[in-house]
Amino acid sequence: MINNEIFTSPEKCIEECDKQISFASNMIVYLEQYKVQLETMKTMANSAKMLKDVNPFTMMNKFMDVMSSSTDMINKSMQKTKSDDIEKPETKKDA
Repeated sequence: MINNEIFTSPEKCIEECDKQISFASNMIVYLEQYKVQLETMKTMANSAKMLKDVNPFTMMNKFMDVMSSSTDMINKSMQKTKSDDIEKPETKKDA
């Protein structure tokens, strides 16, 4: 940032530097406030997520999903067992 203006017109250089310092300071304040706003939004989103997780309706849906998947697994294993039982007597007759 060193240029001839420092020596030829120091007042102008000082004025410009003051403007840039002020701008940079205001930018820092703005970014700090923006950071605080983002942290607040993140906290609110985490709270909403936690509330959603303990919502009785959501919990009931999760429970129903687990029960449905368990029932599907039981049905599949029972069908496999029945098909195995049907195949076993035929193999015994052949032997």
